Amino acid sequence: MANFIHSMDAANIHYLIKLIISNPELRKLGVNLYTIHDCFASVNDQMDLMDKLVRKAFSQLYFEQNYLVELDRCLLSQIKSYGVDIQISNDGKRLAIFQIQTSNGMLETLEIPKLPDFNWKVNKDYLKKQIMLAEYFIS
Repeated sequence: MANFIHSMDAANIHYLIKLIISNPELRKLGVNLYTIHDCFASVNDQMDLMDKLVRKAFSQLYFEQNYLVELDRCLLSQIKSYGVDIQISNDGKRLAIFQIQTSNGMLETLEIPKLPDFNWKVNKDYLKKQIMLAEYFIS
């Protein structure tokens, strides 16, 4: 799980960089950004701006993009790249079918879990607003 969390931290940095390079005013300003894992630093006179940009990138990653769907698509693509056949069973299960290296060439089948249901029980817009306003989100 730690690798997944580090990957999400890295994705947050990617979204932050996209925000900076896609905005001509920020590019002109020459935003200074330094990162180590999930820690961000900048020069003193840009920290308020960096605070807002990190929050915005976080909000985009977790509330505007469906990162689990993208991760699922990427993982399935990687599995297929190894020559593993992925099929849907009659009862809707996703199955990875691959051949084991034995003398009789047996087939092995593993179920690939479905993504969880994405029915939010809370208001995403409310959470995004709270992230932008939270006093201790960044310190």
